[in-house]
This record gives sequence, structure tokens and C-alpha cells, in this order.
Amino acid sequence: MKQIEQVVVYGKPTLSRQVISLLRSPKVEVIVRHSQMGDFLIPENAKTLYQAIESDTADRAWLESWQQVSIALT
Repeated sequence: MKQIEQVVVYGKPTLSRQVISLLRSPKVEVIVRHSQMGDFLIPENAKTLYQAIESDTADRAWLESWQQVSIALT
């Protein structure tokens, strides 16, 4: 299974313990998209991004594998 290398967080979301643990990993780059609700600064090494983020690709298999791992951990 491909490992998560980067996470982009929008605003101040409510996240599960599993996701918070993922974001605290030194192996994962965390980028926070600035919002009117304030910045999400967990972990402390999160970078705040003030410009738009665009992507035209999605990996459905990766998403499904992450969802299966999340279910197994809860």
C-alpha cells in the first residue's frame, strides 16, 4: 500500500484520533489552506498556504485503502 506523504487541511476541521496521529508524523508534510475560520496548527510544523490549490487527478483506490485502514483502527 502506498504511504501518505502529504496532507492538505482546509480550515479548522474536526478530525479523528487516527488522522491527528497521521498529521503528527514527521514523515508527513502538512499544508494548511488558510480560511476565514482560522488556521489549523496541528502539528506545530504545519505550513500555512495562502494561495489556491488545484489538482486534476484523484486516486480512488488509494482513498478506499485509507478508508479500510481507518475502519480497522476504530
